[in-house]
Amino acid sequence: MAKPDISKLYSDPEGNIFREGATSLTGMPGLTRIYPVKTVKKVLIRTARDQYDKNTPLNIETPGPDWDVEGDSITIPNSGTFTDSISVFYNGALLLNGPNAAAKRDVYFSGVPGAIAFEFNLKQKTVLQIWKFPPS
Repeated sequence: MAKPDISKLYSDPEGNIFREGATSLTGMPGLTRIYPVKTVKKVLIRTARDQYDKNTPLNIETPGPDWDVEGDSITIPNSGTFTDSISVFYNGALLLNGPNAAAKRDVYFSGVPGAIAFEFNLKQKTVLQIWKFPPS
């Protein structure tokens, strides 16, 4: 099977993906809507002076008073959802996801719904971005 030519894909502010071709639903000439992408995003910023210890579960919806939180609500019910649909960025760098601590990845599902843990300490001013993609 041939790989699609992703150089011809575009997105609009609503998160819809288009390819060159006919007119899109939003009236953009020369583009055809492929499918809507409803990616939800959350940002957490560590405000406390002390570190957040590695391997400690972090509930991304209610992380506590030492975090500033913005963005969409994201549910992580299990390790399958975490490894298949979630991307975590640490100060802009994409981390490797794991299903649990035994995987020895950068970040993993902690075993508690909605909580993740890291293989390293998080310091003050750490910026975490969590993106959840729709199932493929």
